[in-house]
Amino acid sequence: MTDHAPRLDRSMSLAELADFVADLGEADVGSAGLGTADLYVLGPDPALVPCAAKVREQLEPFGMRIVPVPVAERGPTVRLVATHRPGPPALWTEDEIDDLIGDIRAERLRHWAQCAAEAPRLRTLHRPGSDSIGVVEFDCAAGRFVAKVGPEDVMLAEQEHVRRAYENGAAIFPVPRGYDARGGLATRIMDAVEGAGLVERIFRRGPDGLLRAAPSELHAVDEHLGVLATWYADSLDEGEPEVARYLYVDRFVTLPSSKACQRVADPVLGAATYSAALDIAVTLPDGSRTSYRELVSWLAETYPEWRPTRSSAVHGDIFTSNLMRGAEGEPRFIDPRSAWDGAVDSPAGRGDPFFDLGTLLHAISPMVTILDACDRGAESALLPLEALSDGHIDAAAAVTVLDAAARTAYLDRVADLTRDWADDGSVVRLHVASACSLLGWLKYDKTVRTPSVWWAVFLAVIADLARARRVHEGFDPIFSHDSTRGAS
Repeated sequence: MTDHAPRLDRSMSLAELADFVADLGEADVGSAGLGTADLYVLGPDPALVPCAAKVREQLEPFGMRIVPVPVAERGPTVRLVATHRPGPPALWTEDEIDDLIGDIRAERLRHWAQCAAEAPRLRTLHRPGSDSIGVVEFDCAAGRFVAKVGPEDVMLAEQEHVRRAYENGAAIFPVPRGYDARGGLATRIMDAVEGAGLVERIFRRGPDGLLRAAPSELHAVDEHLGVLATWYADSLDEGEPEVARYLYVDRFVTLPSSKACQRVADPVLGAATYSAALDIAVTLPDGSRTSYRELVSWLAETYPEWRPTRSSAVHGDIFTSNLMRGAEGEPRFIDPRSAWDGAVDSPAGRGDPFFDLGTLLHAISPMVTILDACDRGAESALLPLEALSDGHIDAAAAVTVLDAAARTAYLDRVADLTRDWADDGSVVRLHVASACSLLGWLKYDKTVRTPSVWWAVFLAVIADLARARRVHEGFDPIFSHDSTRGAS
C-alpha cells in the first residue's frame, strides 16, 4: 500500500460483485475474466476513454491488464474495479485514480523486491492482544519486522496514531514500515522490538507465593516514564479531552451492564450475585464502608471538580507488557489504543496524560500480581473466601486492596515528572484511571475464571475509587496513613 489512508468501504459487496459480473456480460468484453492483474474501468463514453487511457499509460508497464467496460446507464461517474491483490475486487472512483495508481505500483514493486531478495523467514508467533488476531515476527532482507494483523478499522486508527507521533518528532513506537488492508483485515508492519523485562526486574515473590512490585526497583520504568512525560508536555493543548467523561464516569456505569461483563460474571458468580455485587457493602482497610454504586455516584457528582482541562497525545493502554526496547535499547511502546469498548473514540489519539499514567499504576499494583496468580493456579491466595459474606465484604485481607508501597513510589515519580503541568485534579484522576483499567479486565474470561479472581479485581476497582475520593477530600490516598478515619 501507499502512504494514502485506505478507505474502509472499498471491498465490493456480493450485490455489487453480481452487478459487476452482469456488466461484464452485457458489455461483451470477450474472454476478460477476474484476474489478479486486472483493472476494469466502468463508465459511459466519452468519460470512459480518457480515464482508461490514463490508467493504461500508468499501469500497463507494471503488468496490469486494463479492461474498459462501457456502461451507458451509469451516468457520468467512472468507477474502477481493481483485482490486483488477493481478496474480493475493490471499488475505486475516478477521483481516487491517482491513489489507485500509487497503490498498484507500490504493490508490484514490493512484490518484485521480494522476488529479488532472499525469502522472508518466520521467527516466532507472539500472543495477540485483545485488538489483534495475530502478531508475527519475521526476518527479511530489509531487517527484522513484526506484522500485527487485526480488524481494519482498529489497525488503521493505530497506524495513523503512530504516524502522527513520528511526524511530530516523537519516536515513541516501533518504526512503522508498512500497512496492508484486504478483506476487512489489515496488517501493520513495524520494526521488531524486545520486551523490557519489567516484571522480572521490578517484581519479587513474597512468602505467600504472590508477586509484588518492589519500590526500590521502580527505577526500571524511569526511562520510559521520562519519554512519556516529554511527549505529553510537548503535545499539551487546552480543552477537555472528548473521551474523558466516558473513561472517568460513564464507563463505570455502562461496562458492568454490558454483555461482555455479564458473559464472564454469570457463570463465575451467578447472575443474582453479580447483580448484587454493585451494591454490596465493602469495608476498606481505613475502616470506611462504601459500595461500588456509591462510589460511581460520587464520580458523577464531583467530576466537574477534578476533570481534565487539557489534552495531549496519549498511548491509551500502557501496561508492563507494552513497554519495550528498540534495537539500541531505547524505550518503545506497543499496542496503543484510541477506541474504547466500541463506544467512544479518542480523536487523533488524544486524551488525558494522567489516564495513561494511571493505567500503568494499575499494572504495578495489583494487576501483574493477579495475572501471575492466575497463571500459577494460585487465585485463592488473592482473597480469602471467608472475607465474603451476604451483604458485606471485609476487604482488609484482600491482597488487591491492601496498600502497596510501590504505589507510593510510583506516585512520587509521576509527581516529579509532571510538576510543571499537573493540575489540582491530576492525582484523583490517576486513581480513577487505575480503577477504570482494572474494570476492563472483568470482560476477559481468559483471566476471570474463578470467584476469587473476579472479587479480587472488583475490590481493587472499589479500592482505587475510594483512594480517588480520599484525595479529593484532602486525605492521603494510602489507607494505612489514616486507619482511624472511621466510617464515611
